[in-house]
Amino acid sequence: MKQFECQYCCSKGICEHLLAAYDVIGREIIGGLLRNSNELKEMITLVFEHLTQIQIDRVEELLSDSLLDLWYDSYDAVEGSIYIHNLDPYLIAQLSELVISEVEDFESGPGTATTYELFYHDNPADMMSKLFRLVEIDLNYAKNSNV
Repeated sequence: MKQFECQYCCSKGICEHLLAAYDVIGREIIGGLLRNSNELKEMITLVFEHLTQIQIDRVEELLSDSLLDLWYDSYDAVEGSIYIHNLDPYLIAQLSELVISEVEDFESGPGTATTYELFYHDNPADMMSKLFRLVEIDLNYAKNSNV
């Protein structure tokens, strides 16, 4: 089985330069710094909970297209509650604005394969800060809206 190889340190597998290894077919981050993005999930959940107090037609005005997709995946209209099931596609869309990824196909067993999108950076901490800022900017309009 083929392994990830870092373009910065040439290590095989997951290293400190890996921001995210994204399983394109499974739509989930399987490795890297972004894998456990609880702080980003909490930040988005707080804004979405604020938006549950606004009519749906107003929500569409306040959210970017990528956040609106996440909203519709997360909002339970019957309960009036928010539960973010899968934040990963949104985070990868945002990360793609900052870092050029590599796409690799991997054989995962006899007759099966998957595609990974790999995001490496020589300064991952700086890139994570930029990602947080990009998400904050994306959320800012909705967060500062009046109910």
